Formats: sequence, C-alpha cells, structure tokens
Amino acid sequence: MYSLRDVFKKEYKYNRAILNSVNTNTPIYVFQKEGTRLFLQGIFRYESDHHDPSDGSRWFILQKVSTLTTDKVMTEDEYNRELQKQVNRSKQDSTKKRESRLSKADKIPEKLSVSSTEYKRNPDVIAEVLERADGICENCRKPAPFLRSDLTPYLEVHHEIPLAEGGEDTVENAVALCPNCHRECHHATKVTTVTAGIIVEDEKILIAQRSGNDDLAGKWEFPGGKVKRSETPEEGLQRELKEELGIDVKLHTYFGESVYEYSSGVIRLMAYVAEKIDGDYTVNVHKDIKFVDSHELNRYDFLPADIPIVEKLIDSYSILGQ
Repeated sequence: MYSLRDVFKKEYKYNRAILNSVNTNTPIYVFQKEGTRLFLQGIFRYESDHHDPSDGSRWFILQKVSTLTTDKVMTEDEYNRELQKQVNRSKQDSTKKRESRLSKADKIPEKLSVSSTEYKRNPDVIAEVLERADGICENCRKPAPFLRSDLTPYLEVHHEIPLAEGGEDTVENAVALCPNCHRECHHATKVTTVTAGIIVEDEKILIAQRSGNDDLAGKWEFPGGKVKRSETPEEGLQRELKEELGIDVKLHTYFGESVYEYSSGVIRLMAYVAEKIDGDYTVNVHKDIKFVDSHELNRYDFLPADIPIVEKLIDSYSILGQ
C-alpha cells in the first residue's frame, strides 16, 4: 500500500482507489519502473489486503487478468504478450485437444480495444532515408519485396535507437528495412545463425571433427559456419564449404534446423542438403572429415546443436528403408 512517512492507511486516495475498484469495476494497470521509463506489466484486479502488526505495513494482493477476456483498453504489447501466453499453452496440448476446441470455437472473433502511442515523425527523415536506400533493404541488401500503391518500393523506416528509448528522429538514426528485417529488429531474440551442409555420396554422409583447444574440440559436426550480415543462409553455406573443404556445392532442399544455447550464446543451426559439383576435399579447418553410413551417426560425439539434425537424418533414412 501507499504510505506517507511510513504510515499505511486505507484512507489514502491511492489505496482507496484500489479497494473501491471492485465496486466500480475499474481495472488496475500495473507498471514497473526501470530508470526513468515505465513498463506495463498487465491488468490486475483487487484480491485482498493484509496487515503486519509488527511494523504496521499493509499490502495488496492483486490477481492478473487475461487481457483477452476483458473489455478494458490494453496496450498492443500487453495484448501480444497475453496472446503469446495462450499460444504457448496451446502448443503444450495435443492435436486432438486443439481440434476439439476448434470444432466449438467461434469463427468470427470478438473485438478488443487496444491503445497505442505514436510519435509525430519528421516526413523529411522518412523521405531522405528511402531515397538513400534506393529500393534496397539496408539490412539484408535485398530489393524491396513488393511495391506500394504509388508504385514505389515498399521499405519501412526504422529507428536504430527507438524513439521510445530517447532515440532521435534523424536520418543518421534511421534505416530503410524490408518488412521481414523490420519485424526481426522488433521481435527477434539475439541469435547467431549458422549453416550446415548435409553432403551425401554413395549413400554415406559427410561429417567433420572440430579442431582447436576449447571444450568443443574433438566433437563432430556437419560442415558449415556462421552467416555474415550481408549473406543469405544459402550464400553463407556455399562460402563456408568452399573455405573449409575446398569444394563448390549445389544446394538442394532445406533439411531443418536446431536451436541450442551454448555458454557463448544462442545458435540457430540451419541445415541444407548439398551436392558437391567441383573441387577436391581438403581439410582446411577441421581435424578430420569422413563419410559414414546413417546408422553409424549415433556412434559419434556430435556438437549439441547438431544432435537434432543427426536424429532427423537417422529417422529419415529409416523411413526410406536405407
């Protein structure tokens, strides 16, 4: 509870507002302060209040309510957090349970009220940044994916230091991004993208043993490496296989991915089926390389991020009867 000079009273207006919220059906918006900024933690309702006679302190117990089941105005961030919570819970259920709920669910969704804060942006900044980009995303370096109704390339101007965090609305603090890169800036977690090539010759799969002196030295992996900022995963993999093994490859299907958190950070490993089209195998960065049968893969000590790819490979070959 709010206190004045360490005196807690229900009669203080802030405390009284929370106590009366049950009768007035008023939502309680809870914010957490970090420095000079406030972050909405959710919408709550009054549950009970308590008192400790030893020091005279009083406090409230508040119960968080799902913003998706309330008719109160919420922020867009709060809506997205609550929706993601429900999606995560849904993922834990079986397909059968989800199908049962879907068969009874309303096909036309209810409407919710969502509030947002907009900044009065300088149109000259937007125009200058778009002209500088000249139709090319300044992150992935790819052309804009489509055109606007006025037939100009569709790029979005993004502030590198967000306006909400005190960033300046200037050309120097802004970049033109394609929609995919723009959403990545706002929503993606920090990961390092790494590629791996699954090279099959004579029904055997190429694996490579790491060199070096760190904790991962001696473990096995599928050859590949980090994707540079200016590269697509496919371009990065072709470059890495040329540098590591001295071969040129043609990439076929995308095989799958694995996400693993090492002590150094989160790795997203993206694996592609690759075919050597030129060059002789040379061991440039690894301790050793070898071709092995699929049923032999589990005999090797693979890097943690590679293990799900190994398991999927074994299952794939099992299904194919190989």
